[in-house]
Amino acid sequence: MDTMGSSPDQIETRAEASSSTTTGPEIRPGVPQPVCPDRPVHLMCFCCQKPMPKQENLPPLPGGIPYAKSQKCGICSRFFCHLLWKCDKPSCLGCLNEFKDIKLYNNCLDGIILNNKYESQILKNYLNDKDWSIQDLLSKCLEKLDSKSYTTTDLVLYPELNSNFILCNGCALKNLKELAFQFRRDIPRAELPAAVTSRADCHWGKNCRTQTNPTNPHHASRYNHVCEQIRFR
Repeated sequence: MDTMGSSPDQIETRAEASSSTTTGPEIRPGVPQPVCPDRPVHLMCFCCQKPMPKQENLPPLPGGIPYAKSQKCGICSRFFCHLLWKCDKPSCLGCLNEFKDIKLYNNCLDGIILNNKYESQILKNYLNDKDWSIQDLLSKCLEKLDSKSYTTTDLVLYPELNSNFILCNGCALKNLKELAFQFRRDIPRAELPAAVTSRADCHWGKNCRTQTNPTNPHHASRYNHVCEQIRFR
């Protein structure tokens, strides 16, 4: 079922089933499998496109413990099954999790700074020199987020956004890109090559549209874009 153009409410309503009691896959060793009641309400996982029982309709585990922390991203409000029973899509590293536990592929670093390959490569080289992975970068950025040293645009609408906030992989990467820009900005000049620090700042700064223009690849390397815009017309 294609749910790409549907709202979360539409997905929930459409997924209402009339089947009898059903049992889902094992959540984790030693934890009972969820047993769906008659006419269960199901949600569609945005990642694997498979139905899952709505948590509110499942009987609690012994001791009143719920099955999952959440089934919904705190920002985009899409539903994901990972925290219920681990998503089984082959390419999924964990489609929903606390921000600090999100897993990302290292190739996400290729455009992590402003989608600018040159600026991103500077950060990649710096991380490689430190023997740090993208997960290390995430941890260091979240320390700054939790201390309010760094911010993101989503933090304005979701002031509770921190390392424990429940996010989908896509929203986590979006916020990490904004945090990584601030991390790259704060790298001491002495720890960067002279070829990087000797570049003049672009007047348009981080908002420059030419920096990602494939017909003018030299602009990204000739000027620094890890700076604020100072020209507006």
